[in-house]
Amino acid sequence: MSKKILVVGGGGREHAIIKALKKSPDCGEVWCAPGNGGIGYDAHCVNIKATDVETMVGFAETEKFDYVVVAQDDPLALGMVDALAKVGIPAFGPDKAAARIEASKVFSKDLMKKYGIPTAKYETFDDPAKVMEYIKAEGKYPVVIKADGLALGKGVLICENEEQAAEGVKEIMLDKKFGASGNHVVVEEFLTGPEVSVLSFTDGKVVKPMVSSMDHKRALDGDEARLAGAGSLLVAALAILLQAFGVKTFGVCRRTSPDRPGFDRLVRLDEAETLLPAADFVLGAMPQSPERAGWLSAEHLALLPQDAVVVNVGRGSFLDADALARELQSGHLFGAGLDVTDPEPLPAAHPLWSLPNCILTPHVAGVSFGHLPQTEERIWRICAENLERYAAGDPLRNLVREIPL
Repeated sequence: MSKKILVVGGGGREHAIIKALKKSPDCGEVWCAPGNGGIGYDAHCVNIKATDVETMVGFAETEKFDYVVVAQDDPLALGMVDALAKVGIPAFGPDKAAARIEASKVFSKDLMKKYGIPTAKYETFDDPAKVMEYIKAEGKYPVVIKADGLALGKGVLICENEEQAAEGVKEIMLDKKFGASGNHVVVEEFLTGPEVSVLSFTDGKVVKPMVSSMDHKRALDGDEARLAGAGSLLVAALAILLQAFGVKTFGVCRRTSPDRPGFDRLVRLDEAETLLPAADFVLGAMPQSPERAGWLSAEHLALLPQDAVVVNVGRGSFLDADALARELQSGHLFGAGLDVTDPEPLPAAHPLWSLPNCILTPHVAGVSFGHLPQTEERIWRICAENLERYAAGDPLRNLVREIPL
C-alpha cells in the first residue's frame, strides 16, 4: 500500500529527499512544508514554518500522513519527532535528546570528551569576560569561537588575533547575532587539514553509512572570509570535469591567489577580459553586488571565441542577459546555461526562454525562493522541459545540464 508522506523543510536538501522518496514503489502522495517553488514541481507545498511544531503536527494529523521526514535541524532540535510520536505518526529523524548532538556544540564536545572520542582541545563559557581571559591566557592564534546552538552554518568564527576574538565574542554573546544560540560558546584550538563528513542511517541496531563528503566554506582568496556556502566547490568541480574534455578554464577572483585544481589559471576581474578570446568556457558564480553587476557585458561576450559556452549561477550579478540572447541568436556562442531566479525571475517575455541552445534552470539552494511566488509554475515547467530537451547531446552540453538542481 502506497504511503502518504510529509517532508518538513524548504531547501535543496528537502527537494533531493523528495526526489529520492518518489523512486520507491511504496511512495504515494508527497507533501512538503513549507517547500518552495522548485519543490512545488514534485510535491504539494503548504505554507507552514518548519519550526512551528504544533501547527505542523496538527496538519499531519488532519491529513492522516503515514510517514513524516523531518529534514531540517531546527525542528529536530525543537522535538518535532517526539511530538509526532505522541500522536502516533512515525517519523524519520532523531528525537529531541539525540538531536542535541547537532543542536548544541557544548553538549557534543562534552559527549566526545566523556567517551574518549578524539576532538580539538576546547573550553565552554557563558560569560564573555571569561572567554577573553581564557583566550589571552592561551595566547594561541588562530583560535576558533563557536556559538553553542544552531546558526545556519555561520556560527563559527576563526579569529587570527586578540582583536578579532574580542569582536567575535561581542558579536555572538553580547550583540546576539545568532540569538539564544550565542548564550554559550565553545572556544576551540585551531586545527588544519581536510574536513570529511560521514553521515549514516541507523535504526539503533544497524548502521548504513553514506558516501563521505567534504565541505569547503571559507570564501575569498587566502580563506580570508568567514564561513560561506559551498558554491565555490561546485565551480571547481565543474572546471575539473571540463578540463577532462580539453576545455580551457579560467577562474575569476577578486585578487591574485595560488592556483587551485580545475583551472588553467586564476585571474583578477580587471585582467579577465584580456583572456576571454582564449576561453572556451566561462562559468560565473559571483555574489550579487553593485560593483560587479553585469560584469560580463556585451563587449566582453563579443570577445569570446566562436562556439564558446557561458554558464552562470546568479544571473543578475554576472552577465548582460540581453547581450547573451543576441550572441546565441547570431550563432556566435555555442550555448549557455542560466539561473532564471537569482536575483529576480527572468522576465516572461525575454527571448532566452525560447532559444534552443540555452538551458534555463532554477536556483534551489533554498534562500533564493523568497521572492519567487509559487504560482509562477510556468518558470518551473519550462526549466524541466529544457532539461529534458538536453537529455541527449554532445558531452559539453550534458555537462552543463548536470549542474545539480
